[in-house]
Amino acid sequence: MILRREFITLLGAAAAWPLEARAQQLRQPAINIGVLTDMSGLFATLAGAGSVAAAEMAVRDFGGEVLGKKIRVLFGDHKHQVDVASAVVAQWFNDEYVGAIFDMPNSSIALANAGGDTINAVKQAAEIGISPRSQTLVPLLVLLSDVHTLGLDVAKGMTFIDGFYWDADDQTRAWSKQFFDRRKVMPTMNHAGVYSSVLHYLRAVRAAGTDEAKAVASKMRELRVNDFFAKGGEVRADGRLIHDMYLVEVKAPEESRRPWDYYKILSIIPGDQAFRPLGGGKCHLVPA
Repeated sequence: MILRREFITLLGAAAAWPLEARAQQLRQPAINIGVLTDMSGLFATLAGAGSVAAAEMAVRDFGGEVLGKKIRVLFGDHKHQVDVASAVVAQWFNDEYVGAIFDMPNSSIALANAGGDTINAVKQAAEIGISPRSQTLVPLLVLLSDVHTLGLDVAKGMTFIDGFYWDADDQTRAWSKQFFDRRKVMPTMNHAGVYSSVLHYLRAVRAAGTDEAKAVASKMRELRVNDFFAKGGEVRADGRLIHDMYLVEVKAPEESRRPWDYYKILSIIPGDQAFRPLGGGKCHLVPA
């Protein structure tokens, strides 16, 4: 017998929305999730193997099973090619019975200015004399890994918005230490977001009493996200996770007290102000 069910796609920040239904066989012996990421390109440092590790940490902290089934994490490298990503997803769906996909750090905006592109742009600005003494650099998208690559001498004074900082509070520090022990780097927003989204997905599966996608997606919108990444976070009808964001400034070298002490948090932007209103996106998931 062949079943048809919706396939849930999850981004690093715990966003979720249904995609087109595909053929699916009867119950699989495990709850399988996939991390589709960049293992070797521009985003390998800010996502990549760190995102896989974050997903595995979430599964471990959840207990390793749900609904009496073991939870299995698969990962694949999309190589920034649509055909490669599609082939991985098709194989996962048809052969591995994957029920949710996480990470996928390659939106059109991010590709335009992230990872290596951001690093090169900031280096070039420094070479032509743009510095905190003359102008403030406000890049479109910067993560902790970019600042680490640039170094504080070059990145100091940059101001931007980030969704996570390892040194924000006791909870972020505790989780980040576990991540560092495993990866020997501090986590980025992507890594923390993958952990949070996997954990939220598994909680929704447990609460729904099924891994059927429509039921799980509904439960994910019903349940609040409460963890070190998002406190009181809400998954809206359009799948976007609403949570607080940080306005940060990169420290000067003399302000940094220890390794990875890179940010000054200037302010916390409430989630309802940080993201576009629900009606502004014209998402087909939102009733007109």
